[in-house]
Amino acid sequence: GYEGLCKFRSMGLFLTDAIKCRVSKKVVRTIPKAVIRNCLKILRLEIDMLAKCKNTKKIIVLGETARSALAMLGFEELRNYRVAKDCGRVVESKGFKIFLCTLPFDRNGRYWNKWEVKEKLKSFLNI
Repeated sequence: GYEGLCKFRSMGLFLTDAIKCRVSKKVVRTIPKAVIRNCLKILRLEIDMLAKCKNTKKIIVLGETARSALAMLGFEELRNYRVAKDCGRVVESKGFKIFLCTLPFDRNGRYWNKWEVKEKLKSFLNI
């Protein structure tokens, strides 16, 4: 909730979505590639701003859509990974360290528990 976001900001972290608009996933469970491509311009600007920051060289990818969007932006190393299979893995690309994981929903609890993702994420964030 709000308190979690305030703590997130107080740690010097930036939170954004790969998809900048609302998308209904009632018919299809995944977000169409066309929607991802439409949002890339804004995401590219955000990544470019992060690249200019001296101490911000880490990205946490939550979900397959975010991984796919970054891969479309030229983070080529991400093309060979999937967030479910590689949950908790750190990949280096374009000068960033990128932590891959599933969205922290109840249905994805098996990934978060199986690979000790919470501890890996804390280590990644140095907390």
